[in-house]
Amino acid sequence: MEERRLLIAVLFSMIIVLAWQVLFPSPHPRKPIAVSDTYSISVTEANDSNITQIKQDTKLVSIVNDSFFVDSPSIESILNTDLFTVTLSETGGVISKLDFNKYLYTDSRFITHDVNLIYSKLSNAFFSIAMDVDDKSGLSTKKWNLVSADSSLNRKFALRPNIPELPQGLEIEKTFEFDSNSYGFNWIFRVNNLSNNEITLSTARYKDELYQTEREGSFLLHFGPGLGSNNPDMRFSSQYIVSGMYGKDLKVQSAVVSKSWWHNIFGLPALPDGIEWSALSNRYFVIAIKPIEFTCDARFIQNHDGEINFWLILPPFTIAPNEHKEFRFRIFAGPKKTEILNRFDPMLEKLDGMEPSLLPKKISIARIMVSILGWINSYIHNWGWSIILLTIIVRVILYPLSYYQFKSMARMQGLKPKIDAIQVKYAADKERLQRELMSVYKEAGVNPLGGCLPILLQMPILIGLFIALQNAIVLRGVPFILWINDLSVPDTIFHILGIPINPLPLALCITMYYQQKLTPTPSADPTQKQMMTMMPLIMTVLFYNFPSGLSLYWVIQNILSIGQQLVMMRKREVVDGKI
Repeated sequence: MEERRLLIAVLFSMIIVLAWQVLFPSPHPRKPIAVSDTYSISVTEANDSNITQIKQDTKLVSIVNDSFFVDSPSIESILNTDLFTVTLSETGGVISKLDFNKYLYTDSRFITHDVNLIYSKLSNAFFSIAMDVDDKSGLSTKKWNLVSADSSLNRKFALRPNIPELPQGLEIEKTFEFDSNSYGFNWIFRVNNLSNNEITLSTARYKDELYQTEREGSFLLHFGPGLGSNNPDMRFSSQYIVSGMYGKDLKVQSAVVSKSWWHNIFGLPALPDGIEWSALSNRYFVIAIKPIEFTCDARFIQNHDGEINFWLILPPFTIAPNEHKEFRFRIFAGPKKTEILNRFDPMLEKLDGMEPSLLPKKISIARIMVSILGWINSYIHNWGWSIILLTIIVRVILYPLSYYQFKSMARMQGLKPKIDAIQVKYAADKERLQRELMSVYKEAGVNPLGGCLPILLQMPILIGLFIALQNAIVLRGVPFILWINDLSVPDTIFHILGIPINPLPLALCITMYYQQKLTPTPSADPTQKQMMTMMPLIMTVLFYNFPSGLSLYWVIQNILSIGQQLVMMRKREVVDGKI
């Protein structure tokens, strides 16, 4: 009885873990933004090899040392680094566009484009500044002048708003300092007191509709909405669902932008105050903002289009006459690779999607699995075969546990007639029933939990593999064989009445059903039998739209399990329920 209850509990736990993303989906993906090709571009070489002139209709752009300075009424400065192309707009002094140079995506017309992390033609875009949510001062919509630009290694751009007089004699300045070979850059916000009086700034207020609170600060810094203008084919759409995240007390927290039934029962989490970093993230890419040597508050919101954005609320401060106050931020805008995030800042490693850590000392099994997978691939040079070999390695490591589980269940099956007789005989005396059952188990040398404990011991590894193959960016866009042309998306071969036909999840259902037929079943309980019969169908539904790399792993491990059980049975290791 105890074994049956534990087995059912374990199975339900597995279903809950695997179904979490289905039952609690991330916020809706942003609506596609129509991006038109405004300019027809032609390139001609000049006498000086360092200068190329590009004619864009009536606008003339000069490229000097990889930096673009557009001479037009609406100035944009475009910078190319080794890893991304970034566009600074004079309207609001913001980053209006940021494209990766090494990552592509496929749109609905099967045309490839650079992945776009930032795209906005709106006010209050990424890196805009306001003194109130409504921005009555116009800081997010007015022209910002490029007061200095350094196209050397640092690639430093400083901008000031074209506003005749800010309140109280203030002058503000934004500075972007881009690295040449890194996904990181610095962003500095500086406030100068040009008056002869001491100034205290504490008038910026943000009213949180979700928490029904009001927060006081000095300035509001805005990031968003969403991430980029990517309009991928529907197979890839789940990869671009954006969520808000922040770090507090060295822990990763998911931002809450709306109240769900869960919050109605258990209440909202604590406000994201005094945060160490904040971020907008999809499955494979992230933009994270980390204050340097100070903390601030964040407020995440969701607009009517389902796009998530957030405000950082700078703390109040006082500036003496002719002095200044400076806020420095370190920005990461790049792929969610563990080693890249860790090299940038160990604190941001938690953004790689490989959490939670299931072992003591914050050891992430998912990261270990990705590292082993990468090591295998360094020899095989094929990620699909690497997944298969990793599955074999894991199965070999877990073989003793699987063998013990199979043996225990077989022994329990051999005791089934005796157990059934005892249950009938002592049905009215539960205490005597338990004593007699324990006596039978002791006499036979059987642990009633022996069939379930190996499952519990394997769970951390299986969950770690699940997380790794679901989120590892190394599998993004990687083909395998035959119809499997991308291990990060379902292996759809065609559609019937709009329903995708994915062979790997269907193979998972078949192999799991056959595996069940070979597995000893010590209990005849109708509830357990019904549960076990439904499991292949439940797992197929859960896995149907998961990445094909994850489905490939599960199918291979089912095949290996079947082979293991057949070998044990053919060697007559199981004879009449005894080994």
